[in-house]
Parts: sequence; structure tokens; C-alpha cells
Amino acid sequence: MVVSDRDWLSSLSYAHSTSDLDLLNARCAWALEHLERGRLQVAHLYLVVHVSPQISLERRHHRLQPGHPWSTAEGVERLADFYANPVTALASHHAPLAQTLDGARWVHLDGNRPVHEVVAAITTHLEPVAR
Repeated sequence: MVVSDRDWLSSLSYAHSTSDLDLLNARCAWALEHLERGRLQVAHLYLVVHVSPQISLERRHHRLQPGHPWSTAEGVERLADFYANPVTALASHHAPLAQTLDGARWVHLDGNRPVHEVVAAITTHLEPVAR
């Protein structure tokens, strides 16, 4: 089992959070090409931890960078919109890629709870996969 908090979807979520449609379309084309060539894979399970923009910014206050979209409430809101339903977010930009992601298992968790509760929820979902 491989657990990662970043994969190729991060490049798509970043592009979506900037509202730069040319960047998003280019990254979608790149991702589909690499998926088709076997250089990328769709995960068996995506655990998406949803956190309000305010809590996200508070938890990451020491890592915020001026100019980065994830350092503003608006950018984090666009990021949250993407991860709420990546298939829907991508469908109008790149339908074949959205269809590829539609077969993945998506589990959405409330990340606004205390960190130890979020970790426990993540562990609960990963334990059956690890067996």
C-alpha cells in the first residue's frame, strides 16, 4: 500500500485553484496522456479531507506564501470546490479525464474536527486496505 498526500491530482487542483483555464486544460491533457501511457495511475482510494478555508489558513499559517493561491481564502475555496467532486470539476474541461477518475473510490472526511479525530478517521479507512 502506498499512501501519499500529493499525486498528479495536485497539479490539476492547483491549476483549478488559480482559475487559469489554459493551465488547467494543459495539465488535464498531460495527465490523460501519462495515464494512457501507464506513467500515472488512478488511485484505488482517494481520502479527501475537507477543511474550511479559515481552518486551512490557520493550520498552515507558518507555510503561507505571498502570491500562492493556497495562501488566500479565495484560492483555498476554489481548491475545496475541486476536491468536493474532481470528476465534476474536470468534466467541462476534459471529459475523458473526468471519466477516468469517475471509477475511483472517493471517501470524503470532515477535517474541521480536531486533528487527532481526523487522523483516527483516516486510519479507520486505511486499515481494511492495508490487510
